[in-house]
Amino acid sequence: MQSTMSNIRRINSIKIIFLIIIFCNTLLFSGCEVYYKQSDKPTNIYKQYIDTNYSTDVINTANSVVSIISSANVQTLGGVKTRAVSIRSGILIGEDYVLTCGGAVNVEIERDGTNYYGTASTFYAVLPDIYADAKHYKIEMINYDKRAGLALFRFYDDFYYYPKNNSHRMDAVKGFQFPIQFSDYPVEIGEDCYSIGNSLGNALNSEVMNAGNVSGLQISVNHGNISAVDYINKIYFNGSEFNYLLTTAVANVDAWGGALISNDGLLIGMPISKVYLNDDGEFLERLSICYPTNFLRAYLLSLNINLFDNPATVEIDGKTTENTFGGLYSNTDQTFVFTTSGQIEQVQLNNFMPSFDVGTNPNELQIFIPGEYEINYMIRIAPVETPDQTISAGVRQNGSFIDSTLQYSTLSTTDVTVLQGSVIEFLSGQVDLAFLSTGAAAFSLSSLTNATLTVKRYSPFL
Repeated sequence: MQSTMSNIRRINSIKIIFLIIIFCNTLLFSGCEVYYKQSDKPTNIYKQYIDTNYSTDVINTANSVVSIISSANVQTLGGVKTRAVSIRSGILIGEDYVLTCGGAVNVEIERDGTNYYGTASTFYAVLPDIYADAKHYKIEMINYDKRAGLALFRFYDDFYYYPKNNSHRMDAVKGFQFPIQFSDYPVEIGEDCYSIGNSLGNALNSEVMNAGNVSGLQISVNHGNISAVDYINKIYFNGSEFNYLLTTAVANVDAWGGALISNDGLLIGMPISKVYLNDDGEFLERLSICYPTNFLRAYLLSLNINLFDNPATVEIDGKTTENTFGGLYSNTDQTFVFTTSGQIEQVQLNNFMPSFDVGTNPNELQIFIPGEYEINYMIRIAPVETPDQTISAGVRQNGSFIDSTLQYSTLSTTDVTVLQGSVIEFLSGQVDLAFLSTGAAAFSLSSLTNATLTVKRYSPFL
């Protein structure tokens, strides 16, 4: 009997071990979020010393360019949730910052048969292939300036590298081994140059986004010459003007936001577009338009970011982003018809208010910097013909109502019904305004300004 019980215990132990192995393999190889989800707290990541004595200056500088994956969760009016994704490149500056073009923030979104550009809500960087590390690393937006068409990100985790072989952890240096180095010399027509950016291209699928890493990703380096140093229109920024560069160094869309460098590996510009041939959006493939480095410096200086020596050291004065705000409003006729309770319909907000570091899209706001925000909204409903109708409304975050914002009222037959609220909540992602039906109801919004939605950040900037 004792022997039989021992055998049963052994069999049960083997079953448990077998189930644990299956569960672990499922987590590792299924591509589910558990595999690549980063911890809630930043972690220290150490990179081994990389010997580049046998590489050229150009190849070494290619190690300063990362790939950026931007995505936005989109909810259609019919309630279907999809994901829009874009790929751009970025430049490593300082210890843990990434400078890139505005295209890394804007994602082409298809919703209800209409294409438009909205703002992404999550951002990841993939290190250049010399690190042999194709994981997605979370990056957080520090600033996005629509005027400049530039954005600055920071790695969520803390990176360190060993300054030489056989280094101890106590010798590790914060940052990356290959931050970009800015050129201090004027660019000349005919000068050799190289565009550097990722080559992931349009290879965007569920496998890329959900596996937590990207296999086969390589940085692309293309040679060319400077064709013009004052191409087409001027760049106007903070009271100064700058000239676009034109180059024959090819830069595809996924390489925009990367680096344009000189023969000695110094940054001389940033590819941001190709030359359009016609109004249909066709490109002249062999010519790329670039921002010059003096404009990149001006943008960084507008954030109180100073570049000292080479490699660059970054100093950021957080006071420049203390006032983060944005808003939308409507002054157009809108009619709503509900047949039962639990139906949801978005309020259309067709006008933009002033904003700073908050994205304004058709009918929704994009929170770039997560934190505690004051939310204010107002909806004015015209008198209705049928008495005893009721309705509720509130603010949604990423498609879900924020409970503290929900308001309820009986619709007046003689006066304008006003639904409004003011709360403080943690925000991150898309924010919009919507009705939630409490039964059958039919009504229109009042004339003139009939709906508003504003947010203002209160969290301190560290």
